[in-house]
Amino acid sequence: MNNSDDVFTVHIEGNFQGAIGPNATFDITGNCGSYCDAYDADPDERQGETFRDDFCVFNPLIEQPLGGNQKNTTCEPEKGYAMITAVGYAMSMFVWWPMVYNFTFDAKTEDGRRIYCLTAEVCMRWEDKEKNKRYSTGPWSNCTW
Repeated sequence: MNNSDDVFTVHIEGNFQGAIGPNATFDITGNCGSYCDAYDADPDERQGETFRDDFCVFNPLIEQPLGGNQKNTTCEPEKGYAMITAVGYAMSMFVWWPMVYNFTFDAKTEDGRRIYCLTAEVCMRWEDKEKNKRYSTGPWSNCTW
């Protein structure tokens, strides 16, 4: 983990069933998840925002096999067991205020076959308690880590 409060690391382990091919994509979607009603979110805004990138740009480190002599440490992965390491950054541009955020990481091949999909609901607030006082209380008020 990086020393910055804004940076997080995601590790995903599993088996690649075969080559993913070129032009695979990676979508990250952020929204209010199961807390949309608690936030009284407008129905038109509940789908959130989606950002798309090239799979290999967002997942730059793929270890195969794990440990020992690794024959593949870059994208594109080969068939078999692997661990993907991706670094994320919670920019204030997207994370405006303390609340529970829902993030979905969805990777697909060029023809739409799913590589992996991970959804996480994350409670985020400022570490500086004084900053949190500027916002109303809600589910995020009791975030613990």
